[in-house]
This record gives sequence, structure tokens and C-alpha cells, in this order.
Amino acid sequence: MLLIGTDAPEAHIPLDVRTGEQNQPYAVRSRLGWVVRGPVQSTSDTYIGNDVNVNFSQSQ
Repeated sequence: MLLIGTDAPEAHIPLDVRTGEQNQPYAVRSRLGWVVRGPVQSTSDTYIGNDVNVNFSQSQ
């Protein structure tokens, strides 16, 4: 496993923040890339649970 942040807190300093309307997700850019945070509403009647995780990684 890889835990980022314990020894490099400066990597998590926000460089840019993009917000929408109230109660919408927002995006934060750090040295590690963009992160989307905020409330997520289900669009499916079959969704059970409260947690949604989306991970994307790209290297060049």
C-alpha cells in the first residue's frame, strides 16, 4: 500500500478550487492532481449504501 501525505503535507495544499451551486460537488487541485468532493445523489433505484469511490490514475 501507498500512503501519501504523512510525510509530505505540502502535496495536499490546494492550488485551485472549482465550485458549483450550493449542495453540489466541488473540485480541488493539488500537486497530486484534481479531487472531486461533495454530495453525490444516486440516479438508480437499485443503489444501496452511502459511499461512492471513483479512482483514476494516469502516467505518461
